[in-house]
Amino acid sequence: MGVTCHVVAAKRWSENEDRVKTDKRDARILCQRVESYHRGNHTVLNVLRVPTEEEERRRALGRQREAFKKELQSNAQRGRGQALLWAVRLKGQWWKGNLWESTQKQEPELLALLIPLREIILTIETQLKTLTRQLEEESIAENLRPKGLGALTWRMVQGEVCDFTRFNNRGQVASYTGLCPSESSSGGSRRLGSVNKHGNRLLRNYLVEATWRLIRWQPDWYAWKKWQAEYQQASGGRRKQIVVALARILAVDLWRIATKQTTLENLGLQPANPA
Repeated sequence: MGVTCHVVAAKRWSENEDRVKTDKRDARILCQRVESYHRGNHTVLNVLRVPTEEEERRRALGRQREAFKKELQSNAQRGRGQALLWAVRLKGQWWKGNLWESTQKQEPELLALLIPLREIILTIETQLKTLTRQLEEESIAENLRPKGLGALTWRMVQGEVCDFTRFNNRGQVASYTGLCPSESSSGGSRRLGSVNKHGNRLLRNYLVEATWRLIRWQPDWYAWKKWQAEYQQASGGRRKQIVVALARILAVDLWRIATKQTTLENLGLQPANPA
């Protein structure tokens, strides 16, 4: 029909914070910004990239796995909460092996609550194993994957990014991950804070998890060499800050590799599947 549709990030449209929000007011402000956007001011709207159907389906598989994980944890915690009513403290994977055998010695009323939860958890675990195996098989032979970045993690990263070529520069990559530092600057004063956590939360988690593994399995990674001395002297929170900084660099490096701007070898990374 010749109509261009923009999908934009949700936000509070009223700028004067008068605590008045109506559909009419939001529609008026949004129309004004759309007009300004088409006049060339592209800063007034955060236009989002809409995934293709294929990308959406590919991403959905990984997100379903995350939903199953969350549901498993929720039911496991629900069982622990029920047990506390009987002054019983369940630990770890209470629905498995020796832990479940000892749990079966508890009061029948408690077991009547735990057994249905256990059946749900075991069913979810079966589905998780199937999904995990399927996701790993899709990326196990990838030659762009560095050692330490598991087949599952690499597949999940690819699913969330959708298409690495969507980014024009490293700043866009870092911004999408939400691993950029927050900032409060004025005049000659510049103050950087914790990461802004904008962008894709799942991708951010995968990158941080992968970084913890890479600093163990990739001693020659150029970014790790840069931070290694400070990391080894640091402790606690400072180490976590360094890992977050490395995760941001890792995101940019994966983009550079995927877009053929560099290679694993040039970055000091060993491939997961050496030729």
